Amino acid sequence: MSLNKEIIVNACIEQITQRIESYKQGIKKIQTDMASETKSSAGDKFETSREMMKQEEEKLSQQVSELKKHSHALQLLSFDKTETVQNGSIVETNKGVFYFSTALGKVTIEGNDIMLLSTIAPIFNVMKGKKKGDCITFNTTTFSISEVS
Repeated sequence: MSLNKEIIVNACIEQITQRIESYKQGIKKIQTDMASETKSSAGDKFETSREMMKQEEEKLSQQVSELKKHSHALQLLSFDKTETVQNGSIVETNKGVFYFSTALGKVTIEGNDIMLLSTIAPIFNVMKGKKKGDCITFNTTTFSISEVS
């Protein structure tokens, strides 16, 4: 794989920024809808609808906050090459490429699928400290580590 950590991190931060903007647009729409909704003779229906919009707004705000934490965590990682699997390592295996940093799931960067997993992921605990050439078994699947960087 020709991608380095800086390319991965920058692409992930860009994706996070896009998600944040999308959520912020959703929040703005909810706020606009709440402001324009008028109380009708069906008072309970109005209050229920308003409460549901408020809950959706809070959910989106929490997601924005969580994404900002992911972005911050990515920015703190070193771009230095690692010899063993640790926080900030790119691990290439026979079953796929992993970047242990923050849990964002599967991303495609320059045509390469990369699983972004946090260091609390169970597979990280199995791979931690391993190096190029090592094999691990996780959930009955054997992973052969071909590169750690």
